[in-house]
Amino acid sequence: MKTYNIVNLLVNDESTFEYKFPIVDKEGATVDIFTNSQFFTKICQKYTSFSLLCPRYYDDDAHQMIDLVSDRSEAIQFLQAVFTLWYDDRKAAVEKLYNTFRDNYNPLWNVDGVEGHIEETNQGGNSSDVHSGSDELTKGSGYTSTRTGNETDAPTGSNTMTTSKTTFDDNTFKDTDKVVNQPGVTATHTYNSVKDTYTQSGKDTTGYNSTMTHNRNLLDKNVYMHIRQGNIGVTSSQSLIKQQFDITDLDQLIEILIKDFVHSNLVIGW
Repeated sequence: MKTYNIVNLLVNDESTFEYKFPIVDKEGATVDIFTNSQFFTKICQKYTSFSLLCPRYYDDDAHQMIDLVSDRSEAIQFLQAVFTLWYDDRKAAVEKLYNTFRDNYNPLWNVDGVEGHIEETNQGGNSSDVHSGSDELTKGSGYTSTRTGNETDAPTGSNTMTTSKTTFDDNTFKDTDKVVNQPGVTATHTYNSVKDTYTQSGKDTTGYNSTMTHNRNLLDKNVYMHIRQGNIGVTSSQSLIKQQFDITDLDQLIEILIKDFVHSNLVIGW
């Protein structure tokens, strides 16, 4: 069975084919996990003893083995076909792995989220303030004035009437008659403990018989949020550091992928 050394095939491959591994990252950009040059360098560094095993079959009519790859030129084409098939088979998984490793994360920051709920209260309909009684103003019927005690009119002083006469040859008048009458001319009113009493029958009354209505068309919305960030506390920092070393080993995608290609499609020696 024919074999062709992998380095020999790569050195003599003068086609435009490129042994690279492009993927699409989370932002939609195309990223090469490794380039044609990197593939060649890694093969020459670690896998020079590996060869491409070329297919052959036994022809029952001719009674001989038939090689499907007859020379190095056909071996190069076969290598390109093998690489393309391997790439198509690995691309989806590698793309997910790459985006996982390249995602921003803090190994000690393993809780980052928001918990909460939204509470909504709708208020509708009417609210009524009701007064009991009646809306009336009743006036009192009036009042009565009553006076008690007594009052006395007591005249004081006296009235004197005098009659005077004189002769024709004398200018001096002489009293002939004098009359004094009692009581005098002054009337005095004396109030002895007079008291005025006012009595009101009935009183002013105000009653209520009205309704005050408030129309409501309200929407109350309350948002409660609880933010959790940092370390959840179930893993020690030492354990996280150890796990980080394991992740770092897995993150060597160039090494892992080229190694996978070699051991999946090439043979050592022959």
